[in-house]
Amino acid sequence: MKSTTLYEGSSWAEILSRLSADIDLDATARESKAFIRPRGVRDPAPLLRLALAYAVGGMSLRRTVAWAEAAGVAQISDVLLLDRLRNAKEKHAEKPVDNAGLCHH
Repeated sequence: MKSTTLYEGSSWAEILSRLSADIDLDATARESKAFIRPRGVRDPAPLLRLALAYAVGGMSLRRTVAWAEAAGVAQISDVLLLDRLRNAKEKHAEKPVDNAGLCHH
């Protein structure tokens, strides 16, 4: 997958559709405390898009949030995005992971 697909609306819709078939994104984001309330991000899907754009897209946090605002994805500060990503990482680090990389509850 080219990282540019994260930035294209139709490609993002396809990625999200495929993920949603296997993952309850809303429940997972709330459980991990990555998404507690919609401050700057309207729901968990744009937050996932930001996380992937940052992790795979090779952008700094500041550039990621600037892209997100320009693209209409979210209006969030780099500090708040970092806090949300840290919350999710810490929560998932506590869970056992199988060989396929899937977290178990």
